[in-house]
Amino acid sequence: MGSDPLSPIAPARPRALLLPTGKITHASFMAFAERMKSVSVVRLGDVSPDARPNRTMFSPLAFPMGSMIYNLSIALPPPSHLALSPFELFREPLIILGLADCSEHPALAHGDGLDDADPAKDSTGAGRSKEQELDELSQTLRDLQEQYSRALVHVVLLFDCSLPARALPQGIIPVPPKRLSRATTMKTVMCDVSSLFLAELTTYAKSLQALPSMDSPPSSSFDQRGPNGHLSWDAHRMSHLSQHRASISGSASRSRSGSPSATNRNQHRMSMPARALSAATGAAGTADGVGTSSPANGTSTPLAASEDTSGAEKASAGPSTANSSPKLSGGGPLTGTARDKILVHGFGSGSLSERARNKGRGRVGLVIGTLFLLAGRWEDAVGELVESAVIAKANGDHLWHAKALETITVPAICYPTADRSSSLSFKASNHANASSSKDADSASTVSRRLVSLQNLANLLPDLLNLILALYNRASSNAGESLPQLAYSEFLIRYGKILAAAYHRAGRLDDDALEHFVLNRPLPPRLGLQPADDAFSPSKVWIATMTFRAMPPPSDDALAAVDRVTIYAGMASVLSSLGFRRKKAFIMRELVATLIPSLIQARKVGAAELGVHPAAGLTVLNAVGSDAVASGSFDLSENDKESGVEELLALLCRAYGIVGSDFLTQDVRSRQPRSTPRASAKPEQRDSRLDDSSDATIARALRHAFCRSFGNQNLKLHVLRCCINVCEALPDFQGVLRFTSELLRTAGSGIAPDAGSHEASATLSREEQIRLATNISRTIIAARKVGIPHIAADYWDEFLIRGVEHLEPKPLRRAFPHGKDELKASIDLAEKAEKTPFIFDPKRKAVENARTDKLLIAGEQVEFRVTLQNLFEFEIEIERLSLDTEGVEFACMEHTTIVGSYRKQTMVVTGVPRTAGQLKVTGCVVQISGCWPRRFPIFNEPWYRVHDSKLQGLRPDVTINQHQRSASEASAASKLTNTAIGPKALILDLGVIDSLPLVEVENIGLPQAAMMMLEGETKSLSVTLRNISSTTPVDTVLFSFEDSTLPPIRAHMRDKDTTPAQMHELELQFQRRAFRWSGGNIADFRIDPEHCATVELEVLGKAGLTGGVLQFDYSYLGQAREDVEGRFYTRQLRVPLTVSVNASVELVWTDVLPFSSGFHQQGQSTASNPPGEIAPPTSQFNRLFRALREHNDGKSHSILVLDLRNSWRNPLQLTLQVASPTTENHNGSDGAVYTTTDTVSPGRTVRFMLPFPRILLLNSLAPIPILDPANRRQFVLNSERLSSESERQSRREFWYRHEMLKLLSGHWNEPISGRSGAIELRRIRLSHQMMDAVRLDEVGVRTVVEPANPGDGDRYVFQVAPATYDIQTNSFVTLTTRISNRTQASVHAMFRMQPSLRNQQSHSALNLGGRLLWNGLLQQPLPLLAPGVTTEVALSVCVLCQGEYEFNASVEEIQLVQTKNAGAKLAPHAIGDDRPLDEKNRRTWHAQTPCTVSAQDADLEDGYS
Repeated sequence: MGSDPLSPIAPARPRALLLPTGKITHASFMAFAERMKSVSVVRLGDVSPDARPNRTMFSPLAFPMGSMIYNLSIALPPPSHLALSPFELFREPLIILGLADCSEHPALAHGDGLDDADPAKDSTGAGRSKEQELDELSQTLRDLQEQYSRALVHVVLLFDCSLPARALPQGIIPVPPKRLSRATTMKTVMCDVSSLFLAELTTYAKSLQALPSMDSPPSSSFDQRGPNGHLSWDAHRMSHLSQHRASISGSASRSRSGSPSATNRNQHRMSMPARALSAATGAAGTADGVGTSSPANGTSTPLAASEDTSGAEKASAGPSTANSSPKLSGGGPLTGTARDKILVHGFGSGSLSERARNKGRGRVGLVIGTLFLLAGRWEDAVGELVESAVIAKANGDHLWHAKALETITVPAICYPTADRSSSLSFKASNHANASSSKDADSASTVSRRLVSLQNLANLLPDLLNLILALYNRASSNAGESLPQLAYSEFLIRYGKILAAAYHRAGRLDDDALEHFVLNRPLPPRLGLQPADDAFSPSKVWIATMTFRAMPPPSDDALAAVDRVTIYAGMASVLSSLGFRRKKAFIMRELVATLIPSLIQARKVGAAELGVHPAAGLTVLNAVGSDAVASGSFDLSENDKESGVEELLALLCRAYGIVGSDFLTQDVRSRQPRSTPRASAKPEQRDSRLDDSSDATIARALRHAFCRSFGNQNLKLHVLRCCINVCEALPDFQGVLRFTSELLRTAGSGIAPDAGSHEASATLSREEQIRLATNISRTIIAARKVGIPHIAADYWDEFLIRGVEHLEPKPLRRAFPHGKDELKASIDLAEKAEKTPFIFDPKRKAVENARTDKLLIAGEQVEFRVTLQNLFEFEIEIERLSLDTEGVEFACMEHTTIVGSYRKQTMVVTGVPRTAGQLKVTGCVVQISGCWPRRFPIFNEPWYRVHDSKLQGLRPDVTINQHQRSASEASAASKLTNTAIGPKALILDLGVIDSLPLVEVENIGLPQAAMMMLEGETKSLSVTLRNISSTTPVDTVLFSFEDSTLPPIRAHMRDKDTTPAQMHELELQFQRRAFRWSGGNIADFRIDPEHCATVELEVLGKAGLTGGVLQFDYSYLGQAREDVEGRFYTRQLRVPLTVSVNASVELVWTDVLPFSSGFHQQGQSTASNPPGEIAPPTSQFNRLFRALREHNDGKSHSILVLDLRNSWRNPLQLTLQVASPTTENHNGSDGAVYTTTDTVSPGRTVRFMLPFPRILLLNSLAPIPILDPANRRQFVLNSERLSSESERQSRREFWYRHEMLKLLSGHWNEPISGRSGAIELRRIRLSHQMMDAVRLDEVGVRTVVEPANPGDGDRYVFQVAPATYDIQTNSFVTLTTRISNRTQASVHAMFRMQPSLRNQQSHSALNLGGRLLWNGLLQQPLPLLAPGVTTEVALSVCVLCQGEYEFNASVEEIQLVQTKNAGAKLAPHAIGDDRPLDEKNRRTWHAQTPCTVSAQDADLEDGYS
């Protein structure tokens, strides 16, 4: 808790040593010391002066504005520091303060006054009186005076004491408890101690003034004798120091007899070790209890000069009076030795020369000036020091001259600060008699102070050079060289002053002075401009001067502690100047100096334990005694300070170690180690390291950036040094921490892919194994000494390289479904009409929806975790579980061993408790020897990318977050924003409610196989069992997959498929090979642990070889219409094997028109041919009978089908032709034509059927599409058809489509009773077949009638349909009936073209003299409304016998724009959407021309 020994004002701080006194615990002692530290600055104006007239040399009244800045220490300075006294008097403790706890003295704690003599009971039950307690404290005070005899003041502070001061012996000052203390209580106590100290300084100074001279300090700390033979400090004090250090080392584990033992470390007694003093020694002590008494008491006063020990004892043995001893000007007595020295050096033939006497006077004056400086009398100190410097300069005393110049700057720094800080309080003091002119001159005082400060700042460089030159000159004289410790500390102090001046633009202003004196932070230099007359030292010059403080490596006389202190001071100066690399060099030297000393200390400790020192940390493994463990290695949480950790962390940051920012975070967020972090649950994992995904990615980026700077081998060397330091302390947590950092720095810090070779560590395999072993060895050693909760941080952020959800068995998977899937049937075409776009982005395909990851609540799930180990040693994972968010997830803890340098997978199981969303964000892993922490999931490879633009950026830009410029901060911000870090994976899963589980109990087929004929339908029963014990099945969705569907899908995906082919493929795709036939599927239910039977129908399709029945079942718990959103089912798939044999094959198809020769009933065209095709005569009879029923047969055609029996048994074939509806066709009566025949195996039979002609109102309509999923937008066939070809294709499609509506057939096997449908979709139509089956939109028919209706058949005789015989030279009437069968009006022109039959075209129209007609052969017709029939009559007279033909035609002369309401257009079409409607005028001809055979009248009898 001491102040900075390298502070510029350290020579102005009197050292006060705080010691535990009496019965006091460690915690109480530290608390009392903290109370003392809060009042370490005492203003002289608050100190009461000593009333004795001979103690006024350092009276506080002479300079009330001054302050005493105490250096409160709890440790005795090392001998190397004490050797410099009185040359540097501030190093020696002049005040001894014993801290006692009144609560440990029950008689004093419960006393109520001076007359309280009743014994009290302490904690042990032993009764002790107040007098006994006071005598014990008095004896303790006397022990302090005896042990620290060179100190000036010895005082015991009795804390938490409510007794008045008069109730205690002299030298014991009571301090009330905090609850009873006021703000000025502790300040009053320190003022009382300061008053005693100032009074004793007078005697001490006068004893110094009596000396003729003082020796220079020894150049070596081990040289105890100066060049003149005088001891710089006596052996008697050295023995006391040895005993004191021994007592301090054992005070932590020893206590006074009778003190109760306690298990808490903070309650251990810390008693002052008592020395065995004789009665004579105790009687020789002073009676007033202070370090020195008044001259009347005749006691001795300690001297700073060298004295003979025996002389000092003789002087203190007997009293001396004022008459028997010479006195100084102050009236103080002299000891015998000092008196002898005065006599020897002042008189006689052996006296020194005048030059030697002046040098001695100057040296004594320097020490007196130092005493004024310690007393806060800074003005007087400057005077004494200036006078001493002048004397030393005049007499060539270079060492003391330089020391005087060095010390002069201290009061120059302290005085302006005290002047400014205490000016207001000084004005408000009791000095009311001050003159009024002081207020008027305050402005001039301030200006003079600023001028003096500026002059001091300008003087510092020259003063420093002068002091250095003087020290160099002094070193040439024997015994006059300055010790390395003092020389280095002097340079460091001046380096701090110059660094502060540099930061204040060459000024020593109030901020800089407060930084020195009050230890306040120095404000930044922003906005400061150097003054015109200011000297601004450069950074390089200051650093060069600071490096002169480095002790030479060959100086073995300098203690390791002093060397470390010097290195720390140099690093502080270089850090304030921004020289981070130079600071790193100094820090490395500091650690290199610490290691041998710590190793030596470890050897000493091992010797005390009785083990070999080479065992290192393993020495603790062999220690089985609890006494040893609780002795030398009894480490509690409060014993180890954070100084070493911060030092090593600072060293790592300076060298750009990869994880050098970890220690700062650890110190800020450290939890007490009493918390069992290693044994905590994964949810209570260690919180000192932020293991969130963002923080882990940020660390990976910082580590990658740090790896791009510095020398890798140098970084590894620094970390090895840190490990050695921690092993020698021993600091178990530090060993683990830096071992982890060494592995992290040596590692690649990347997430490599499978084929990468850049991921290996830079350490050898043997060293990696040794470091891994060192971690486990350190943890075992720490647990043996009572530190169980200790572990390292894992060194690879990319431990988890993947987490993948493993799909459960097919029976246990869950699949999502939409609400529409609950309907029994969906009209896809009607549903698709709701949107005009072919592609709807809002529509989700079922296949994509089924790929979602789903978990089921209450059922175990499995995850595959991929682990990465890039080192050459195995890592043991003691506990691994998933880190999840969302619903509650019970993850099982798993263990494994990851091999060296590999990726390894393991399976982790868990159970989600409730339904909802589950996010797997990482894994909580506890590796053997490491803290449990969360690791994010990095499944993608990641490598660090070095940016060449940031090549000049130092690594501390991203590590050191303070003391950096704005440009560096912006560069770090740029790096953070532009760097692409690894991406952490978050596995998002859905958890649904529990579902039933169903399995197949029985299938009604042997070996799940069946044989069928094409077109046959069979029944199939499947028995299902619900093996769930709690959840029933109330919803079943049935679907299937057969072997015919994949080829159909492949053809449908082909872009060269024509629209007609696509329509045919869709029809085949919609023909289900399996159908539900077990009643209403919505009523199907399976109770828990029960069975149910499903009835199905199987259709024999051509090419069917097998199929899969798929049952999607679930439990909804509500009506289907109440389901909102998605629901989830399990899926049961039942495979079947089906063999389909051919039954009936369509061989050939033709459509023939009727001719006029078929009107004779029973006429046969030919006898039965000898081939395979042998249509029976009965077919013709039935055909003619049907045609006779339909008049002349012009509305029908003949459909010819050749069918072959491909089965091994005879089949009875039946074909049916349905009559078209009256709405679309004329002459319809709804009749059905049926023909049946039995076909032998392998035989082909021709069937002839009357087929009604088909009227298509819009034969050019686009071909429709049945499945909206097959619609194509802006996709054309690779071979673009012409418009005519497209028209032909569409006509063929629509006529075939209408034919298949009217035609059907089925077969029956008489032997077995099996039956099925005949596949007739193989029918294809040619152009002639379409003409035969087509019925024109406008019908034209011509008949011949007698001119006079009364003539009857006299002149006109109908031979056949459209064939007549008439007489020549007689008028007949040709009546042409024109019918509009469309739904639109027709405006047309009628034409009649007579001609000779069976003649050439040029002679057939030569009708002159052969034919007469009355009327126009070409005439316009009235507008034909839809469904209207009109007649055109023409009188004709044939003049010459012969055969004539009358061809009637109707030509459209004007297009009428009307809606074609009768056309059945396809709502969705595919293919070419060009306008194919015929815009030209149409022409309709009579189906059969009217034939007239004219005969002369004389042949009339021949016709009768």
